[in-house]
Amino acid sequence: MSAITDLVTELVRSANELVRLSDVGKRQLLIRASEKIFDLEEGACFAGTHKEIVDLQSISLTLGIGKITNDQLQANLLDAAGALRMLHIAIDGRRA
Repeated sequence: MSAITDLVTELVRSANELVRLSDVGKRQLLIRASEKIFDLEEGACFAGTHKEIVDLQSISLTLGIGKITNDQLQANLLDAAGALRMLHIAIDGRRA
């Protein structure tokens, strides 16, 4: 599997098992996802997922002050997984 696929898998698994992650682990996962989305988007000259990046970064900041529910966090982890998956498919499509 590629690093992107591994991260997508980790995001989905974590979204389904939030209680097993510490706040620090959740924050690190969100930051990794936002950085990977940014890198893929920038490298492939895509536009349009900046909103996801900003959302992930703001959510990672609010984790520390307890202003996000598990449902919101779960939805954002799954959104990040979806954004990464779509970027990965688009990049692979360009290579073909």
